[in-house]
Amino acid sequence: MKQKEMSVYLKIITVIVAILFLFFIIWFLPTSIIQTMIPAGIILQQAYFIIGYIWLVSTPCLLALVKFYKICCRIGKDNSFCTENAKALKDMSFFMLTVVVLSSIGMAVLVFSGLYYYFKFSGAAILIAIIIAVTLSVVCAALSHLVQKASALQEEHDLTV
Repeated sequence: MKQKEMSVYLKIITVIVAILFLFFIIWFLPTSIIQTMIPAGIILQQAYFIIGYIWLVSTPCLLALVKFYKICCRIGKDNSFCTENAKALKDMSFFMLTVVVLSSIGMAVLVFSGLYYYFKFSGAAILIAIIIAVTLSVVCAALSHLVQKASALQEEHDLTV
């Protein structure tokens, strides 16, 4: 598979993931939260607060997808190992750490506010999101380091030729 072809596939996958993520965040989660909270007698204002918080936590994820799409564009231009990609991967790592911090705060608020009783599944989902975000953060940081090293080697090679 050539780099241009791989770049196209990666871009398509990234766009599909972004669309599914937006569908999940904008439609599915809010409706399921409201359907859970209204029968429990919880104020609708709290439901809107939780939905807004979910949108806040999902923003860094969308920013990471945008950065990844830009990396895919540079791969298509046969510029895989460049400092821009290393910086983008480092930014993606930072975005995932932001998700970890915001999700941890959300989990603490959920437990201390007493809403955990109504959202036991959400607690498990938040823990899974934290684990995935930590994993992605470490992977992006490691890839950033490797791409930076490869970029330096490529620049050195270009200067000697």
